[in-house]
Amino acid sequence: VKIMEGAVSNKKLLKTGYGDWRNYGMSKAFQILFTRELQRRELYRDIICVSLHPGVIKSGLQKYLTDEVIATKTFDKNIKQGTATQLLMAILPKEMISRGGYYDDCELHEDRLRDDLKLKIDDFYNYKRDEHTDEEHDDIKNSLEYRLWVASEQMIEGAGFSFDFSIDDAIRAGEKHEL
Repeated sequence: VKIMEGAVSNKKLLKTGYGDWRNYGMSKAFQILFTRELQRRELYRDIICVSLHPGVIKSGLQKYLTDEVIATKTFDKNIKQGTATQLLMAILPKEMISRGGYYDDCELHEDRLRDDLKLKIDDFYNYKRDEHTDEEHDDIKNSLEYRLWVASEQMIEGAGFSFDFSIDDAIRAGEKHEL
């Protein structure tokens, strides 16, 4: 937790390189937190955001790993098994999906998220902006999810990218690149 707190608070730590499994694990934890914040921000729209773990699958992604590193991994699923949770999330009726949830082996696993990294999920999504100041609730602003989002925005803007875009812009960009 201290490492993730430090990385969110000090963006220089995120730029120092990506060289070990600790960084990989931190990126996966950030993905869960980022998904939860995206869900909270998009709650007013009919969008559902989830994060999931497909399992450890032997695929082409390991081609740059050394034989020594591969020998330390336990590949627990084949590609079909690894896609099962993703496919389930795509076809499951939205009423059956826990918004902002973390899924593994086709099941919700909130129990795998550490309590010190999150507010209780129901509370997290029910906080409203202050009606007088339009500010986020202090519990939200202090959450790691929120602070990660803000740090990410600052890094993206610092690299010269903008958040000013519309759906029309995205469609035009897609047409240009023939997605």
